[in-house]
Amino acid sequence: MFLCCEPSNIRQNIHPPRLDGDQYVDEEQSNDPMDSLWVWDTDEPHSSPTYLHEYCSLNPFDVTDEVPFMLDFGSEPKSRISRASSRILAYAFRHTPVIVLGALLLLTVEAAVTDINGLEVLIPGQVGLATIGLVSGLALWVAIILLIAFIFSTADGDEELRQMTVELVHAGIFYGMLSILLVGAAWSAWTVYFTPISELQPNIVYSFGFLLLVYLGGPLVYDGMRRTETLFTKLDKTDLLQTNTDAEAYENDFLPRFLEAFAIEVGNTPAVILVSVLFVAQFVGIWLVSRGPFVLDAPSSLVIVTAIDIAIVVLAVQFVLLVRFLNELLSENGQTLQYIPGHEDDAGGFRDFGRFATRVNSLLVLAGVYLVYRLHVQGSRDPLSPGTEAMISGWDPLIWATSYAVPVAVYGAVIAIWLYFSFWQIHQKMVRDKRREIQRERSSEGRSREDIETLQTYREAPEWPINDRLLVTVLSIDAISVILSLLSLA
Repeated sequence: MFLCCEPSNIRQNIHPPRLDGDQYVDEEQSNDPMDSLWVWDTDEPHSSPTYLHEYCSLNPFDVTDEVPFMLDFGSEPKSRISRASSRILAYAFRHTPVIVLGALLLLTVEAAVTDINGLEVLIPGQVGLATIGLVSGLALWVAIILLIAFIFSTADGDEELRQMTVELVHAGIFYGMLSILLVGAAWSAWTVYFTPISELQPNIVYSFGFLLLVYLGGPLVYDGMRRTETLFTKLDKTDLLQTNTDAEAYENDFLPRFLEAFAIEVGNTPAVILVSVLFVAQFVGIWLVSRGPFVLDAPSSLVIVTAIDIAIVVLAVQFVLLVRFLNELLSENGQTLQYIPGHEDDAGGFRDFGRFATRVNSLLVLAGVYLVYRLHVQGSRDPLSPGTEAMISGWDPLIWATSYAVPVAVYGAVIAIWLYFSFWQIHQKMVRDKRREIQRERSSEGRSREDIETLQTYREAPEWPINDRLLVTVLSIDAISVILSLLSLA
């Protein structure tokens, strides 16, 4: 509860400092609350990456990445399996572009030595040697100029210019690879839509939709994990915990339980790894019966997708666990957060949780788009499809539906569940606390002019963790993605 303050200081009344028992802690004796926890490191908040290409590393030899809490398995002393699993997954998410490039090279090599078609389908037939030479020469001179700039900036000790050159190379490689995947995914969708199924030939380009999902999702996930770790582990540095007693309870009770939950082991093996392997095993069985993940009948595609799917399921299980703890903080029982009507973030202090929810929502929409793509580009080409004549048994249509149609239908339910347990629960928390504060203000007698202004401030206080425009955008995108996914089943 807020305690009464000097009537001349309305701001202090609606945004109070932390309490120590029943007394305020003097602001000069307490640490200033953090402006935002949606950063990688609170000690260097401005060092957090800003652009998508900055979320990842393109240096395959860079193994200095910190292990995010969601991938930090086991307790000290950690078993060899837990330590290796943590490092491998952290490296994979941090170096997603490198992993995707490696997968693409592996598929390209296999296409070269088998009957599977390769990237040559992306080159129009009318492109001649002159055009190819012109493009190659342009790319060559761009590389030469960048290398010369790097050499001279290093020799002159111009660190800013050298860093700018490195950033340009980094961005060029990242978005260049992204463009190739986008073109390949678009080509595969176009070809399947306008070409009879019987005339379609196996081609590694049909894997580009999946690789594009991973290429975009990996950096977003890694960046999100780093920021979410700061958000949940540094809450005691904010004013969302009302008293010092609450802050101590958070640090000594909630936080240890929170971190230990993500590190649970069965024997010496992370429990979430076991769940992931068992879950993916059922799809491996389906792929073995059919022609593999991309209908390529290629061993490399089976290995690549199996490994990536295991990582995705690990992330999904840990994410569900994260949502469970988020809702504990939003509940009225146990450790809870306080709503601050006059908070500087214009979201009652919950802006960072709104950013977290928005990031996850973006990833879910990205996954939904891929599921629709997968249904049409891969599902229509699968020999188990009801539209083909290559049925092995009467179970084939059911297996096909389980593999392609059911995930698309489930996506709509997942979006609705996520909106309920994220934006809606935060909204409910903000509304409950706002009404409680308004009721407390109304119950006071002999209101002064300042009290009336404070009450008006409470009434105008926000009720959502994000602004109205962004909220409408999020809900609109979710609604459109769900409608399109359901229409794709028709």
